[in-house]
Amino acid sequence: MAPIFAISISADAWPSHEDKITRFWANAILHERDYQGNPMQAHRTQGHIHAEHFPIWLDLFQQSAEQVLPPSKAAFMIRLARRIGASLQMGITNDARLVPNLR
Repeated sequence: MAPIFAISISADAWPSHEDKITRFWANAILHERDYQGNPMQAHRTQGHIHAEHFPIWLDLFQQSAEQVLPPSKAAFMIRLARRIGASLQMGITNDARLVPNLR
């Protein structure tokens, strides 16, 4: 586990966190509506999460998506993740310059 995650999530709590992340993405992609949480608040309350973390996480997400998904599905997931990431990044930093262009 990366040090940035270890600050907030203990090793024994990691499976529960992975389950929550899975439900988040099932909600975002499949509209399953099983996710109960507020990612903006969850990330905002962690004082050690900063804007510079998001490009790193999104690049790792892109690498993973490209490895396991067909190209068209990977492209869809990457676009979605980058929009969500930009929104979280903006909300955490309160920097209006980071507002994503959704068109």
